Amino acid sequence: MRRKRTSAKISFTLIIISVHICLSVSTFHNGLKAQLPDGFQLEEVITEIEFPMGIEFLSEDKMLSWNNQGQVFLVEEGELQPTPIIDLSEEIGQWHDHGLLDVVVHPEFQNNGYIYLYYVVDRHHLLHYGTASYHPDSNDYFNATIARLTRYSLAEDFTPISGSRNVLIGSEIDNGVSIMAISHAGGSMNFGTDGSLLLTTGDGTWKEYNGEGPVPDGNYDDIALEDGIIRADENIGSWRSQYVNSLNGKVLRLNPITGEGYPSNPYYDESDPSSARSRVWAFGLRNPFRACLNPLTGSTDPGQANPGTLYIGDVGNWMWEELNIANGAGMNFGWPLYEGMGIFWLYDELETANLDEPNPIGGDLGCPEYFSFHDLIQVPTAEHSGTFTNPCDDLTLIDDSVVIHTHDRPALTWNNLVISPQVNSTFVPSFNEAGEAISVPVEDTELEIDPFTGSASIGGDIYLGDNYPEEYFGAYFQSDYAGWMKVFFTNEAEEVVKVEDFLEMSNIVQTKFNPYDGHIYITTIFPDVVHRLTYGGNRAPVIDLNTSSQYGSSPLEVTFDASGTIDPDDDPLTFSWTFGDGETATGDIVSHIFTSPDSDPFSLTTTLTVQDTAGNVSTSEILISLNNTPPEVSIANIEDDQEYNGQAGEELSLSSEVVDLEHSEEELEYHWEVLLHHNSHFHLEEAFAGSQAETHLQAIGCNTVETYYYRITLEVTDAAGLKGYDEKYLYPNCDSSLVIGPNFDSYIVYPNPSQGSFTIRGPFESEEAFTLQVIDLSGRVVLDEFRTVDDFNRIGLSLNGLSGQYILRIIGNGLNESMRILVLD
Repeated sequence: MRRKRTSAKISFTLIIISVHICLSVSTFHNGLKAQLPDGFQLEEVITEIEFPMGIEFLSEDKMLSWNNQGQVFLVEEGELQPTPIIDLSEEIGQWHDHGLLDVVVHPEFQNNGYIYLYYVVDRHHLLHYGTASYHPDSNDYFNATIARLTRYSLAEDFTPISGSRNVLIGSEIDNGVSIMAISHAGGSMNFGTDGSLLLTTGDGTWKEYNGEGPVPDGNYDDIALEDGIIRADENIGSWRSQYVNSLNGKVLRLNPITGEGYPSNPYYDESDPSSARSRVWAFGLRNPFRACLNPLTGSTDPGQANPGTLYIGDVGNWMWEELNIANGAGMNFGWPLYEGMGIFWLYDELETANLDEPNPIGGDLGCPEYFSFHDLIQVPTAEHSGTFTNPCDDLTLIDDSVVIHTHDRPALTWNNLVISPQVNSTFVPSFNEAGEAISVPVEDTELEIDPFTGSASIGGDIYLGDNYPEEYFGAYFQSDYAGWMKVFFTNEAEEVVKVEDFLEMSNIVQTKFNPYDGHIYITTIFPDVVHRLTYGGNRAPVIDLNTSSQYGSSPLEVTFDASGTIDPDDDPLTFSWTFGDGETATGDIVSHIFTSPDSDPFSLTTTLTVQDTAGNVSTSEILISLNNTPPEVSIANIEDDQEYNGQAGEELSLSSEVVDLEHSEEELEYHWEVLLHHNSHFHLEEAFAGSQAETHLQAIGCNTVETYYYRITLEVTDAAGLKGYDEKYLYPNCDSSLVIGPNFDSYIVYPNPSQGSFTIRGPFESEEAFTLQVIDLSGRVVLDEFRTVDDFNRIGLSLNGLSGQYILRIIGNGLNESMRILVLD
């Protein structure tokens, strides 16, 4: 258990010090502007919130913005109010992808003041709050916990009304959304046209696990079971997404007043309206982090079971990213048996029992007592005429009382950029002449879609304003965390018919349409900015500012050069400077001599204001520090490119060596960040204050086909505002087997990598036979052969003609394991 981290704000208006003499700052990254279609521009609206997760609009001049630490701020007439109106940082667990995930207000907010928050609870708070063992500064991260949905009522001054807190989901340890991994909490709320509250939840787990055998490192299912967070029937790993008695992996449709399910929900139980099955609207989701409702759809009557169409961005495993469109009750998007358009091979052989669905003719002659999840979902047909036969008797149909489904395929799916070239990477669903389900590469269609890849489907929102060109009305702005926003155009059947490249931008966590001003707003982390997307009109200048120095002894002469500033409309510009000491200047290049009242460190802020002839204004600030030097910072106990235990994880102590010539230790502010790099993006694991800290490095980086490594950063700020910085990288230490399955420890594949000839050695019995499958990283089986163990307990494998990364599966005699192999040219 560690002390709860404090919130240390990093101001993005100040320069991070480096050893270079010439420093620069820009009010906007020009590369982003260049990627936008003609006429569009991004404006920075909020920059003062650390790790913002999104915004919610209240009126023409008011909005809310929140961070993942649990603080909700009011923004009034463009000004962020400094004190949060709600602060749940003591209750919330902010680690990896977790924290305060979404905030919405009731459609009748002006009358009832209802605000809803969905967040992951700190395990220490969950287990000990209200007891003698609770401490408000303690936390327990990287452990089993729950997610909560909580409602407050706000007064006219936007402060919570005393006693108004109402926990709708997660009031007790056994009725929340179970969280048993570092991610996959879901996290999006929308109000339906009928007034219902739609909440997307993740599968709550991470690595492939079905409740059988050892729990993989980094999963906490066994702890959750012991704590009562999940029941024994829910101890099925990602299959919870298919289980209607679990809140995981679902779209929940809730009465926003009571938190109960609606009688018009597909599996409603009138004897228990707060049960999971009563709340389920759709299921089969992995990590639906963001979703949006099309307000042009749906009924206003909750009894009609038509809240409207929900567009869901579902983050994929490592092969397929998805856009799912939920336009009816009880839709099943397939996870974990399906990913993208087809079967996900890692779960194909896991015949996991659905303990809510007993087989009436099971239990005899070795036939299972319960239906498996495989038995209850099928590939769709064009005629929707699938037949579900009982696995115990091909002549017996499964009764209608059993929850059975066909796979509701994504409207569009795209490959993970790590495993796929940008060819045959993007697919739409279709059927062949026989009515069988097929997936079609967009290159083979007449659709206006070029193939693309991504890394994490974040979702987006639908544009319904009149500020953008007419063709964008009703279009869906979809983001991928790996670095892009695209515009998806749909037809009346809600099929994607066109995709337009729109913006290259990483780390988008929310895209939201503002119905009051008619613009799209985009929230990003790293950098922490809320942007407004505008079109047309005269655009503001883009400042490019360089300085000759930022610190030194008084008197200090500094030259400021803003000659690189541009105006997108080529308007003439005026430059006005204030230096913080009462002096001013004009011009794009100016010099100023700064003086201090004595020999102590002394800082002033220089502000540049650039205005065009249309009256548009941009500003930029830079700190000048006199009689001062930045702290010299070193992370002390980590070597460059140090390795960590990628197979078992480890605890890591963080310490620093800091030299500051002008300030005492008490005058320094420390800010640590632990960042987990994942393919082309990264996740904030934890943040700390103080000269020392403790963190947990996960068992990650070896048992996967993806790339993981850690970056530890330390920024130290002195009392006069100068900063020093250091960072270190840690890489996983893995053995050559690169195991994916949890039970492959006794088996070796060598050499790996190889030019095509591999040997598998392990505790086989001579003459045993196994099925060997080799699967490429798009999920296609390229080899499926039956092999026999030789007299030396070995199996040979030849892959001549192949090259690249593949998954090797060994199946048979109780063994079903997978590992990564690399075939060299």
